[in-house]
Amino acid sequence: MGCDPIIFVGMDLAYTGNHCYANDVVFPHETFRETEELTKKGSINTGSFIKKGVYGDNVLTLWKWIKEAQYITSYAQAHSSKSFVNCTEGGLGIEGVEHLTLSQAVEKYMKNEYDFFSWSHASVQYKPFHRLNKKLLKELFFEIQRSLLISLSLCEETSDLISSLFLEIKKRRGGRVCALEKKIEEKSRFLEKEMAYQQIIEPVSRVNSRILQRKINRIRELRASETQKSLETWKEIQGKIFFYRDTAGVNLLCLKEALDLL
Repeated sequence: MGCDPIIFVGMDLAYTGNHCYANDVVFPHETFRETEELTKKGSINTGSFIKKGVYGDNVLTLWKWIKEAQYITSYAQAHSSKSFVNCTEGGLGIEGVEHLTLSQAVEKYMKNEYDFFSWSHASVQYKPFHRLNKKLLKELFFEIQRSLLISLSLCEETSDLISSLFLEIKKRRGGRVCALEKKIEEKSRFLEKEMAYQQIIEPVSRVNSRILQRKINRIRELRASETQKSLETWKEIQGKIFFYRDTAGVNLLCLKEALDLL
């Protein structure tokens, strides 16, 4: 809450133009949905309905988005000393929150310029890390490297288990499926305990995790066999593991370059 004004951008809280995501968030063929598909009967979190938007037009939204808008309204009212501005072009709108285009908000509120580069540089210079030396830095880097390597190995092992699980699901071997699922859960628990997962992998994967949950919810609504739903769900989970693996791999490469410079 240190910022003032607080500007919201991209929070349409609706299927604006029948799109589930903004352009470039996911592949183009995954963004658009027909109205019939969006409004078909489903759970309270998946069945959309028509409501008046911020421009007085009809938009498709969900109950959870309406509740989110109401929460922001309440929050803004409780913190009236701050300015809240919604610069999202279109969508549901947020009652009690000023609605402007981003250019209008810039003109109205952004009167001062700050040299953040110089400010951050000065902060580092005037507050040196007295306790940090090359030896300690190397020790920290090696600790991170070790955890990243363990995380990478766990991701590869988990991916292999999921590949085996696909075969058992197709063959409908319930006992083997349960056994493999337990092994996958065990690997996940080990991964979540790793420092590299907690400090590096999980933070950069949060948006991906939300998208994954939406995809899984969509799979549950499919008119397909339980076997097919299970396969599709595990396919998405394996994709998440691939993302974890790649994140660990990229950070290992960056860490190696940093160690080479020490």
